[in-house]
Amino acid sequence: VLENHKEALDIYEKLNDKKGIVVAFNYIGNAYNDMGNLGTALRYYEKALKTSEEIGYKSGIGALSGNIGYTYMKKSDFDTALEFCERYLAICTEIGDKAGIGKASGNIGTIYFEKGELDTALTYNKRYLSIVEDLSDTLGIGFASNSIGDVYYEKGEPGTAMWYYKRFLEISKEIGYKSGIGSASCNIGLVHLLKGDLDTAWDLFKEYRVISEQIGDRLGIAISNKNIGDVCLERGEYDCARESYEKALSIFDAAGDKRGVGIAYLCMGDCSIENHQFDEAMEYLKQAEKLLLDIDCKMYLSNIYSLIAEVHAEKGRFKRAIATADKALSLAQEIGAKEKEIIGLRIMGKVMAHDQCDKAISFLKQSLAIAKKQKMRLNEGKCYFDIAVVLKKCKREAEAQEYLEMGKAIFSSSGAKRWLDKIQKFS
Repeated sequence: VLENHKEALDIYEKLNDKKGIVVAFNYIGNAYNDMGNLGTALRYYEKALKTSEEIGYKSGIGALSGNIGYTYMKKSDFDTALEFCERYLAICTEIGDKAGIGKASGNIGTIYFEKGELDTALTYNKRYLSIVEDLSDTLGIGFASNSIGDVYYEKGEPGTAMWYYKRFLEISKEIGYKSGIGSASCNIGLVHLLKGDLDTAWDLFKEYRVISEQIGDRLGIAISNKNIGDVCLERGEYDCARESYEKALSIFDAAGDKRGVGIAYLCMGDCSIENHQFDEAMEYLKQAEKLLLDIDCKMYLSNIYSLIAEVHAEKGRFKRAIATADKALSLAQEIGAKEKEIIGLRIMGKVMAHDQCDKAISFLKQSLAIAKKQKMRLNEGKCYFDIAVVLKKCKREAEAQEYLEMGKAIFSSSGAKRWLDKIQKFS
């Protein structure tokens, strides 16, 4: 496909067909974008944009601004991405390009999602869905559904998220869109992971990786490796987790995806904590924090602060642990991300257990209530375990055993060996 577009470019250049050159540059950029070669994609888009501006090709200026914005979004430069996508939206609105308005709205929604502004993201994504439904744009409906699913996933509504992800999967299968089949399968896997169904999540992440390898999607390979690492971590297979995270990190880094690199460092920090390598964990987490702050990606900062708080507590720095846990919880509540709030409350409870048993149990029970309400089974099990640990510390052994058994039942059914091992050691 890439060679065909380059041959077309040669023909347009010989004919001095400026619009044809713009189209060829754009298609070549798209091909490199699909392969995860974002820097090369940008260079072709920028050439096309420059030519469009020279000849006053307004719809071309709009579409290319959108493609450049989308590529900067994939590179995790969200402020630059927003600038180009808003330019795309303004031009499409001016010239009455309804399809462009929809696409621009969807991209802006994704940017606000990464910035942690979930309600704004949902507004833009629902606008995108409404437009593509009016236009009977089947693939657009799939993309919009997937983005809406992402927001509901973070808002702690896995059932609603699953409905939208399955809609994207069905559309992708119907039209033979392999990339969509892979992405939708991955996202459905994330919901299964949240519910504690590790085997199904594992199979879906593996399927995503196979598809990504088949179509040459490097970022898809990286994301699938990261998610496979998450399953390995919950299974207590720490070497597998680290290897998977390192593979993901290498690809994200080569692609210039700062968000991906930050998330990979976050995951490696979590893995290091499980291996009791707390200094190493702190190094990874601090790198993750810096990267995500630099690109204004709030979505994962709460997770980072929760783990940093855990390291401080393990090192006996309890005042710093409580302050950092409070920061994690406040951020999770600010952006309205329910799983992150569950984690923040859990960490607050764990670090307060040092000398404030009643307050610790109160935070942990708040976390448990949300996990049960949102049907996040794996998080529910983790809450049971943490409550048991604090109750035992507070000399309430009989109650501790009850919570321990409830946690054990969830971890046994889900295959979460990481937590079964913790229960065995604790017992």
